[in-house]
Amino acid sequence: MPGRQRARRRKAYKPLEHDIQVAAFAWWALYANAHKIPEHLLFAVPNAAKMSYRAAAWMKAEGRRAGVSDVFLMIPAGGFHGLIFEFKRPGEKPTPEQEAFLFSVRRHGYNALVVHSTEEFIRAVKAYLAQPKRPASVGNLTGPCQPPTIAPP
Repeated sequence: MPGRQRARRRKAYKPLEHDIQVAAFAWWALYANAHKIPEHLLFAVPNAAKMSYRAAAWMKAEGRRAGVSDVFLMIPAGGFHGLIFEFKRPGEKPTPEQEAFLFSVRRHGYNALVVHSTEEFIRAVKAYLAQPKRPASVGNLTGPCQPPTIAPP
């Protein structure tokens, strides 16, 4: 019909990776508190921040590496040393560097996942922590942690 305009379709909202990760950490704070888990055992690796060349060189000198995943859960379970997350927006895939990192950490005894939503993250954490705890191979988990003795040169 002349004079009628077609209704525009709105694209479905895709949350930013930042928004997914912020919501995941908000949930973790509540979950960790409710289950008596130290909250700091889940932490982010600020590897994707935009910065100046000078700051990037500074961070690289301190050990920043391309492809390192976003979040690390330092709790052994189910025969794994810990759980590593790469957060992505819905429909996005990891970069080749990120894929290589995920492959490498899996080969070295970590579980590593790509998640596209807070809900995926929550399901993964709950399933991972429901597995039997991995027996400690080093140290005594019932007493205070003692640093190793290093002989002077």
